[in-house]
Amino acid sequence: MSKNENTDTTFSASATEDFFEQSLSGFLIADSYNLIVQSNPRLANWLGKTVDELKGNRFSDLLSIGSKIYYETHLLPLLRMQGFFEEILIEIYDASGKKLKVLLNAVVPKNKENVRQAIYYTLLKAIKIAEPINCDGDRIGQLLSNLIANAITHGTPNSPIFINAVTHNKTLKISVTNSGKPIPTSLQNLLFEPFTKEEDQQSKNGLGLGLYISSEIAKAHKGTFRFVSNTNETCFTFSMLL
Repeated sequence: MSKNENTDTTFSASATEDFFEQSLSGFLIADSYNLIVQSNPRLANWLGKTVDELKGNRFSDLLSIGSKIYYETHLLPLLRMQGFFEEILIEIYDASGKKLKVLLNAVVPKNKENVRQAIYYTLLKAIKIAEPINCDGDRIGQLLSNLIANAITHGTPNSPIFINAVTHNKTLKISVTNSGKPIPTSLQNLLFEPFTKEEDQQSKNGLGLGLYISSEIAKAHKGTFRFVSNTNETCFTFSMLL
């Protein structure tokens, strides 16, 4: 092995460990019995516990009663069937018994023998807004999740995604902004139709389904859902009167 190859391998292992330990997201690994074998400090801090205190607990025991029922009756069977699920809004308990809303992702990778064993969980803390908002919180959370997923899929991979949520003049505004290629003019009038997709887009991720759902959520809240897309940025903004 050359010196450069050895350096790259060492850097890769170190960077992977640092990413797990210092990420702004919560990470958790459970065994085939769904018992926690490893978590990162970020998640432990959210829950007011230590990494060692989480180890050995069943993942579902961290969930609120409603989320636990949904997890065991819907999400766990889905994991067993397709090996993953994405962006599910759930509630977990911290050490004081307070509920914390998070977006949950999970994947069960296969080993060399093509057998699924460990479960990898990623948790993203839901955004808090200081003023009480009269809305369907789960659906607004879904709208934001859809916009973030769209930005990740179609934005420039190494550029940040900016998320802004404010209340001003009795109006709630939530925006998600990413850099990257602008949305083609030919698609802009069709963007909120289901399954809209660029003809030359190699990715299987369509542009329209998540945005269509978000548009319908905005309409249900008597709000507006607009976007600006140019060579500098693409920004989607949801607004509703309070």
